[in-house]
Amino acid sequence: MKKDVAIPWKLLDSFRSLILANYFGKVDFVVGIMNGGGIPAIVAGLSLDVPIYWLYLKSYKGRKCGRVEMETCLLPMDNPKGRILLVDDIFDSGKTLEFSLRFLDGLKFKNVQSVTMLSKDREKTKKMHVEYLLKAGKNQWVVFPWEHE
Repeated sequence: MKKDVAIPWKLLDSFRSLILANYFGKVDFVVGIMNGGGIPAIVAGLSLDVPIYWLYLKSYKGRKCGRVEMETCLLPMDNPKGRILLVDDIFDSGKTLEFSLRFLDGLKFKNVQSVTMLSKDREKTKKMHVEYLLKAGKNQWVVFPWEHE
């Protein structure tokens, strides 16, 4: 059984610092992976003073991870050479980020960097060049302050 871990709102302050230290002046817009990545994407976009766009994906039903599916895409199709910061809340299996990166690559977005607040798989995030703020345990169910079960 997975142990629940509640993440405090204060973690967004540390996430904002990570974003400013590593991406200020280096991206043209932020793409948030919805639903979980919405709040971190807003923090990143506002901190960097760049536009925010969205990929609405679905992979979880309750606590069970399934196939990643695209629901809606709101992207700047007029700037495919723009520098993107792809933002999500957590890197769990990596399926959502892999799907998103393949999708953006198919649209010819060439310069895409990825960041999440938490990672459950340090080796895979490193291999995929995904930056993250904190490591979470593989057997932890993470509940962010903006989520309600």
